[in-house]
Amino acid sequence: MASQVQVFSSPYEVLEFLGRGTFGQVAKCWKRGTNEIVAIKILKNHPSYARQG
Repeated sequence: MASQVQVFSSPYEVLEFLGRGTFGQVAKCWKRGTNEIVAIKILKNHPSYARQG
């Protein structure tokens, strides 16, 4: 199953997707400039999630 994430002006490059849940997904990313490997949580763009705060 292929996934796409559109990020504008991001210092991160997605290496692989680690998991998916109700609120979004977690990706293993490479942080440009520092060469760190980090995990990024990508939230779904859904108004009801924002209201839950």
